[in-house]
Amino acid sequence: ATTYTFVNRVVENNNLEIIEETVVEETVVEETVVEETSTTTTTTIPEDVVQYLEEITGEKIQAIELGKKVLDNPLEILDFFESDELAYYDGELGHNKRPSKIIDLDSKSIIRD
Repeated sequence: ATTYTFVNRVVENNNLEIIEETVVEETVVEETVVEETSTTTTTTIPEDVVQYLEEITGEKIQAIELGKKVLDNPLEILDFFESDELAYYDGELGHNKRPSKIIDLDSKSIIRD
């Protein structure tokens, strides 16, 4: 049922067409021909499309989960991004009369004063 649900969701979300396939089987019994007909539904989705859909679904779930947690202090922000190239400025922005100072984090030299 899970595969059926996934395939139907992929088909619906990507405007794909489901192709019905009819299989005819013939059986001979004492010189009498009996025809049996059954119908199956088969959807063929390329492997790379399935992998892509699984990947973006996983990314969407991860983004939703990450969006629920609010990083509200400088240490949490710095720990979350784990980068030596990240700086946190905790101050008022937007009221300066000129561009802000830019400092190289490695050398601590001023790039723009």
